[in-house]
Amino acid sequence: MPKQITQSIEEQLKANTRAIKEVSSRVEMLDSRLDILDDILLRLGLVQEGQILTHDKAKDMTKDLRADIKAVEFAVENKVDEVKDVVSGSEHIMVKKGYFDKIKMFIKK
Repeated sequence: MPKQITQSIEEQLKANTRAIKEVSSRVEMLDSRLDILDDILLRLGLVQEGQILTHDKAKDMTKDLRADIKAVEFAVENKVDEVKDVVSGSEHIMVKKGYFDKIKMFIKK
């Protein structure tokens, strides 16, 4: 083979080798980016699952809290009814604290 053809083939081979290395490098870069995207998608899935669980827990806690409030409301109503029954059975005068002190001072003058 003539020297020019051999040099041309060698140059073409070197150019093809550089192109293959460049393509290989880009493929590796894309593969690493796909790994990053897969990791991000996995984490987003976990975050979404956490949000769903938090929402369900908040819903259950709200339901329990409403039931507790109703129970307390019922207990308070029963106590108020008991107090009404006791008060209605006797006569009581309710006086603000310190009221008699003011009257005593007024009478002393």
